[in-house]
Parts: sequence; structure tokens; C-alpha cells
Amino acid sequence: MQADLSGLDLSDPDFQELYYNDKRQPMARVPNFDPSHPRSGGWAYNAEVVEKGSLTRFRYRPEEVCPSRWRHPEQAVAVFYSAYNYNNTISRIKRIDLSAREFEVEQGCYPMETDDRFYICNLFEELDAPREWCVDRERKILYFRPPDGRLKRSKVAIPVAESAFLLQGGAKAGVSVTGVTVSGIAFRDFRGTVIKMSGASRCAVTASAFRNMMTAVYLGDETHACRAAWRDITQTGGSAIEIAGSPGEYHRASGHEIDNNYI
Repeated sequence: MQADLSGLDLSDPDFQELYYNDKRQPMARVPNFDPSHPRSGGWAYNAEVVEKGSLTRFRYRPEEVCPSRWRHPEQAVAVFYSAYNYNNTISRIKRIDLSAREFEVEQGCYPMETDDRFYICNLFEELDAPREWCVDRERKILYFRPPDGRLKRSKVAIPVAESAFLLQGGAKAGVSVTGVTVSGIAFRDFRGTVIKMSGASRCAVTASAFRNMMTAVYLGDETHACRAAWRDITQTGGSAIEIAGSPGEYHRASGHEIDNNYI
């Protein structure tokens, strides 16, 4: 099935999640997602190190991936774990060398090693299994194969908003965000971090539910004595609750209370 997204007020069609009746669906991919082995199945593996220390280049095996049949390889996205599973990266493919069987992606985090796992997604030719979907960014068309073959009395949702609350202060700005409480709200379907704090103290997020987002709550630089408690957090693509202050005299995170959350 397909839907024309051009009439929607989307900032861009570059979303990476789709939910069917509140459940995340896999983007059209090769190899296919294996529901019987969700952690270890459905992966291809880097055939060899293309260039020592490279963060962005890896080699595919033709029995696992066949790029020559893709009509629009510029739409492809690579999902890969580099350096023995240290980090998961999602990046667009920058270049494909068919003769060398090589992918080069736009960004990476750690050097690619032999047998590091990956899959390639968002290609119409790989839309070959129930629940899969992809989006043509240029034509703004969404394609989806619903698990039951139809959409009657069903809901398909894509995330549009990046976040809901930004509590931002700090020493350089000369402003401190203090005593703000977010409570009793059900948050659904976000592209990024729902509640993001910096330069905040004695703030709280309580008695709320989070579903379908990258990160629920982020406590960053110069945040102190904030509380996250009594919350349900389901289906995050990044972290549920992240505390990540940078090193430096004014870039600390301290005294936070994370209590009684169901993740």
C-alpha cells in the first residue's frame, strides 16, 4: 500500500520509524528482519577491512547483498555496528562501488572491523516482507506492507516532532531553569529527545508515559538535583533516561534521582 505525503506539513520526509497500532515496524531491509532471532538474525557481515582505521568504508558479500538491482541507491540507509559492537550507527550511503563490492557511508563512529554486522534499508526493491515499509524522499511517497494485508480499523503513525520540552539555561547564558515539573502526560511518537535539559536544577519528570521515540529524558550539562520517577518508557531508539555531562568546570551533571521507572 502507498500514501502520498506531499500534502502533509512535514519539515522533511526523512523519518526512520513507522508504527502500526503503536508497534514499531521494520524498514524495508536486506537481509530481512528475523522475528525468531531478533538480536542475532537478519544481518550481513563486513567481508574485510577496506582501509585500516576507516570509519565509513566496508565490503559486502554478494550472497548477502545485491546493490545492482537498486534503482535509487541514493535513498539507501546503512545500519551498522562498528568495532566489535561498540556503537550502532545509522547513516545514508554516500557511494557504492559494485566492482569492489564496497559501501561508503556518510558518517561513522569507530573503525570497521571484519565481520562487523550491518543491514541496508529504505529501498523499494527490498520491500518484500510483511510489516516492512520505506519512503521515497524525493517523491514523498510512503510504501507499507501491513502485517495482516490491510489497514481496516488500524492506525499508521510516523513521528514528526523532535521534542516536547526544552529546558535550557546555563552559566554562559546567565539563566538557570529551576523548579519545573512535568507530570501526568502521555508522550507518543517523537523523532528525537522528548524532554531535554541543560542548565537546569531541581526539575522533575514524574507520573508520565513515553512510547515510540529516540530518548525520553536527557539530563545534560549543568543539570543538578533533577528527578525522573514513576514513569513507563517503551520502545526507545536511543536511551530511556540519559545523563551525559561534558567534562569541564561548568559542564557537570550531579545529584540526580532516577527512581521507580518501568523501562
